[in-house]
Amino acid sequence: MMEEEAAETQSGVSGGSMEEITLVSIRVGWFYFNPVSKRGRILHLVQMLVLPFIPIVALVTQNCLSMSTALKNQAAVADITLQVNDAVQIGELLRALQLERTEVGYYILSNASESLRMNITSVYERTNLIIENLRQWPEVHHHSSPSTNYFKSRVRFQIRLQDFRDSIDPLEAYVMRILRWYNNANTILLRVLAFTISNADASMLWRTLISYQNVMQSEEQFGIAMVYGAAYLLRGSLDQPSYLSWVEANSLAWHWLNQTRVLSPVMESRLNDVGIILNEPTRISQWKNIIGNDKREGSLQLADQFMQESANFIDSIREIEASLVDDIQNSITDEMDVADKQYSFALTVLILVLIISPVIIILVRRATALIHVYAFDLLQKSAAVKQEKRKSDNLLYQLLPRTVAHYLKQSKQVPAEYFESVTIYLSDIVGFTRIASESSPLQVVTLLNTLYKQFDASIEKYDVYKMETIGDAYMVVSGLPNRNGQRHASEVAEVAITLLDLVSRFELLHKKGEMLQVRIGLHSGTCVAGVVGTKMPRYCMFGKTITAAHFMESSGLPMKIHVSETTYKILEGTGRYQLQFHRRMQVVSKYKINTPQEIEMDTYWLLGRVSTTENPSVVNRSQDQTPDFIQYLYKGEGNTQKPVFNEPPRF
Repeated sequence: MMEEEAAETQSGVSGGSMEEITLVSIRVGWFYFNPVSKRGRILHLVQMLVLPFIPIVALVTQNCLSMSTALKNQAAVADITLQVNDAVQIGELLRALQLERTEVGYYILSNASESLRMNITSVYERTNLIIENLRQWPEVHHHSSPSTNYFKSRVRFQIRLQDFRDSIDPLEAYVMRILRWYNNANTILLRVLAFTISNADASMLWRTLISYQNVMQSEEQFGIAMVYGAAYLLRGSLDQPSYLSWVEANSLAWHWLNQTRVLSPVMESRLNDVGIILNEPTRISQWKNIIGNDKREGSLQLADQFMQESANFIDSIREIEASLVDDIQNSITDEMDVADKQYSFALTVLILVLIISPVIIILVRRATALIHVYAFDLLQKSAAVKQEKRKSDNLLYQLLPRTVAHYLKQSKQVPAEYFESVTIYLSDIVGFTRIASESSPLQVVTLLNTLYKQFDASIEKYDVYKMETIGDAYMVVSGLPNRNGQRHASEVAEVAITLLDLVSRFELLHKKGEMLQVRIGLHSGTCVAGVVGTKMPRYCMFGKTITAAHFMESSGLPMKIHVSETTYKILEGTGRYQLQFHRRMQVVSKYKINTPQEIEMDTYWLLGRVSTTENPSVVNRSQDQTPDFIQYLYKGEGNTQKPVFNEPPRF
């Protein structure tokens, strides 16, 4: 809509002014364009759209990158979550096998107690359930030892585990075979757990994960030591290899707990809270006796008490383990929340940018169209001002010489000038008073307008300046304001001959058969010229030369060119004109009748050129020469007919 309005505004600008203004180009960046033309408007619109589009694209790109980063963070956290969950599930399987090892070992050491047999069955079922619930079976194929073959798949491990359970003899005296199988399986699972934790890209959880691994290692060693301690209390002593295995397991268990305590200050307080202090489980009453390995009578009661106290102690460690699992889950949840918030924020910003961007583009486009409307409005006004200025300049150039007009336009004072030699042409209509009295005002104006229009057109080709037209008087001068040496007399002579020839063929329109007659006087001399007045400045001449020119015109004869002596001498020197002596006359100024200044001079008639090649122009007397302003008045009143002269009807 605005662009159409701009086009309509542009159509109102005048053609000439529009052509001038549309030639203007402005520089934007490395190229130029015309803001008025259609191409220029398109370029300006593109420029205005590109400016906000660049930051919008940058913002969209930035948010896309932020979304990509957030998605990567989400994927990384999700991957870490899976890896940590796998590690936790491996830990659960490890605990199940540890418990199964303890129950089976104590069952054999207690000579197949029926009460323990029921516990073993429930422990088997729990272990089988944990194996079934594993998300994926841990990969242990990279361990190429034969002892890991049964870990290659879930089904193979289940088969081997069930085969091993079936091979257990309740009356078996050597419990080391059973411990060795479970220890081997748990060692493999601990390796898988360590490998899973090391591969998890969780820099924010590394302390917690390592603490979890250390606690699992400690729990494994305490489980081994627990079985050997029960064997000591049931049999009364341990052989040397078993005792060394107990000492090793006990030392490693405390080593892993101390590593956890050093790694995390939080673990120090948690271990203290569950009563695990120094390197001795104070809640296990028979611990010191086992350390001494003193021979004694075996006691099932003491063994049951030891197993119960050891189970409670390991449960305390499992509480620490459970707290670590909670810490891991909470950290992962927090990281996932952060990743989700980052993604949501980036997505929200991107949606807002995508929603706001078209609005911004539309607003910029409308603002640009509004700028174009204002620009074309300014263009129209500028063109109108230029047109009016051209009119005023043309009017000023008609009133004043062009050089003088330039001075006035620049607000400069125009100094009066002295001209050593100029020639003045002065003419008036013979019998004009009679003609004016016999004609209507409109007929008089039409007559003068027709005549002087042709005069003005005829003098255009000569180096002369029209001074003024007052009533029927017509005054032309050559040699000012632009000096032309001695050429001024010839220029004025040519003008006089041309105008006399034109008048000789000029018939009065309203008086058939009556021809117009003029008197013409020429004089050359010095003068002073300058601008007079401020509200209506006029370029005026002063000096005796003007007085003499008036005398030459007034003392001449109709349809004759009366030439003064000074002009005669200049024209005679050219040899191009026919001149005839008239008589010697006293020049009396008609403006100083009371104090006449008399000058005697010879006067001459300018008869014409010595030889002429010019054809006289035909005066078109049938053309309507009604003045423009009168035609305008008639049109303004709604008159479509041309004005008709009332009586007296014709000149």
